[in-house]
Amino acid sequence: MHPFAPSSAPIVGLIDIGTAKIACLILSVEDRGTGTAAAHVIGFGHQKSRGLKASVIVDADAAADALRATVSQAEHMAGVVLQEVVMAVSCGQLGSRHLTTGRELATGSLTPGDLDAMMAAGQAHAASHERAALHIEILSTRVDD
Repeated sequence: MHPFAPSSAPIVGLIDIGTAKIACLILSVEDRGTGTAAAHVIGFGHQKSRGLKASVIVDADAAADALRATVSQAEHMAGVVLQEVVMAVSCGQLGSRHLTTGRELATGSLTPGDLDAMMAAGQAHAASHERAALHIEILSTRVDD
């Protein structure tokens, strides 16, 4: 997927918001007519991040002020006013969790359906904490008498 088509967006703004800094690049995109394009940096801005902690916005006003200052700096250098941007978005901090779950076994032995139910319990646990499970692995099983 291409975030822009060179013929429809000859000026492209790119923004990256991180915990340490906010950066904005403004590119001039030149269609080479061969199905390829050349991009040239015409503006750049960066500011120390404010209002973020561990990639989470904790002060929206401070974060917005830092973002506006960054974009303004890049626009001033490029001599353009951006109408839209492509933005890098963080999906939060990755984490690893161990979960212990229990289940009554209808047959007295572990079945593929029981394993599927344990995996579903892991998905449900992640969802209940507003997280998404990227990988779930059963590390061990135990059958009690």
